[in-house]
Amino acid sequence: ARASCAPGRELRAALAPAREPAMSARERILARVRAAPAGSSLHPGGFAPAPRSASWESFAAALGGVAGVAHGPVAREQCGALVARLCATWTDGGRIVASEAACALLGPGPWAPVPIAADPHSLADVAVAILVGAIPVAENGAIALDGREARPRALHVLCERLVLLVDPLDVVPDLH
Repeated sequence: ARASCAPGRELRAALAPAREPAMSARERILARVRAAPAGSSLHPGGFAPAPRSASWESFAAALGGVAGVAHGPVAREQCGALVARLCATWTDGGRIVASEAACALLGPGPWAPVPIAADPHSLADVAVAILVGAIPVAENGAIALDGREARPRALHVLCERLVLLVDPLDVVPDLH
């Protein structure tokens, strides 16, 4: 209310803030950001990760932590015999298939080459799939697959057991 003798400009001045449109939460936040002095907080700088080991042992330990098993390192000449022995204990009558790169690395054995364009439905009875991994990661036991090795894409998901062959010298410490 205003006194009867108060000038009209006093009333307009008192009501001016009420006439401004309501600010949204976004507008209030942006106004505070704009009002903050430039350089008020310094950038923390680059992230320097803790040094990690890129050894086969650290990779095997991380793989074991996620329920995987690392066999090796094994000499290339003995690799085929080791994989054949492992497959014999795992198959229980199921099929064993290997990628072209794995067949070339392992030599002859109980595995059959899997066609790149195989129908995913034809892979339903695969007991063991053998592929060549590209990059083993010591930080978490992950193994990156080359896109050529991951074909057919359903193979490494549908098989009961997956054998990934990696070179122990290719282990990297982390994903950075």
